[in-house]
Amino acid sequence: MWIILSVIIDALLINVGIIGSFLIRFGGILPSSNFCAYQTMWMAITTIMLLALYGSGAYLWKKDGEDIHITILRAITSGMLVVIVVTYANRTIATAFPTSVFVISWFLNIFLLSGWRILIRELTMPIKRVLIVGDGNEGRAVAEEIQKTPKSGYELIGFVGEVQSENTLGQYSNLLQIIEEHQIDEVIITIPPINNQKLWDIVLSCEDERVKFKTVPDIYESVIGKLETIRIETIPLIDVNIQPISGWNRSLKRIIDISASLLTLLVLFPFLVIIAIIIKIDSPGPIIFSQERVGKNNRLFNIYKFRTMRADAEKSTGPVLAQKDDGRITKLGRFLRHTRIDELPQCLNVLLGQMSLVGPRPERMFFVEQFKTAIPGYSKRFKVRPGITGLAQVNASYDISPKNKLKYDLLYIKNYSIILDFKLMLKTLLVIFGQRGAH
Repeated sequence: MWIILSVIIDALLINVGIIGSFLIRFGGILPSSNFCAYQTMWMAITTIMLLALYGSGAYLWKKDGEDIHITILRAITSGMLVVIVVTYANRTIATAFPTSVFVISWFLNIFLLSGWRILIRELTMPIKRVLIVGDGNEGRAVAEEIQKTPKSGYELIGFVGEVQSENTLGQYSNLLQIIEEHQIDEVIITIPPINNQKLWDIVLSCEDERVKFKTVPDIYESVIGKLETIRIETIPLIDVNIQPISGWNRSLKRIIDISASLLTLLVLFPFLVIIAIIIKIDSPGPIIFSQERVGKNNRLFNIYKFRTMRADAEKSTGPVLAQKDDGRITKLGRFLRHTRIDELPQCLNVLLGQMSLVGPRPERMFFVEQFKTAIPGYSKRFKVRPGITGLAQVNASYDISPKNKLKYDLLYIKNYSIILDFKLMLKTLLVIFGQRGAH
């Protein structure tokens, strides 16, 4: 219902902005020769702009005003560029549609479309119940800022300290229990990770997607961190929640995945047939190895690879993670793994929407259940589609520990961009031709 209402409001305001632009450009009148161009194009313009808004994630509820402005700015800019191209493709309409109208409507639509969203947010946003982790000077400073700005939308519930005292609701080890008991919406952490690794393990273990975690950055984080900041008066906060890839980035990533995978399979088809024949000659067993893996949102799917191990590799051992110099790997399999050629059939998984070209490597449920228990935050890697290659694959050896691999996975999700994907794909090629990678 919210999305339908938003689309209707946006459609109306987009056209209000364009009509207003004509009135501003022509001094309060609508010349028929010029306005007819708009009347011919209004439906196409509205459709293009709404698609740009959808692709940019404008219909995902944004709680922060700065996020709203950035999303709308990106959507209106990209949509307006497409509208200009479409308009100028028709010379008759182009001569009657002044460029100044596009410029003015760009400003008006950004103001109107972000303005109504911020107004609704201010009128409907509930008070957020806040818990401060750390009862030292930094924690007290954050508390003072919250208490002196009653219109900030925050209600301070209390503190959590290293040890329980009369000034705290409990200690770090009870954080998740305190969050549940006091129905906390937001947790502000005022101690750096290096001071208490166990606390940050607890934060990563929180499965309640409703709860937002923010931290007061130290100097180091301010310099090198990805500062998606949310301010409480004079104190900057960094959002540390791991969010799934969404909006325009998600759509563009999927388009690239489909295009690149299809092109790879078509161009390399003769080469893949030759590899399949050699595998069959090299050792008995199937050419394609299929195995159940855990994908996005914990959905199970069958991954496809060229077989690189003996057909009975786990007959006597059961599920075992592959290791460096693994004796179960065939002679050809060692080459296929070293060059990553064994991963090429996963382009089919990409086309089916089960995987992406770049993302965390998919793992078997047998190991996922173990890692979820042993490694805090492991389940957060399932917020995105698994990938054929990823940050860990191009920066670490094949036998990297699951905990260190998770650090790479979360770093990738938190800092995702299309540019990062292209860099990792290029680096994968360098790893292959540089003879460094899987063993």
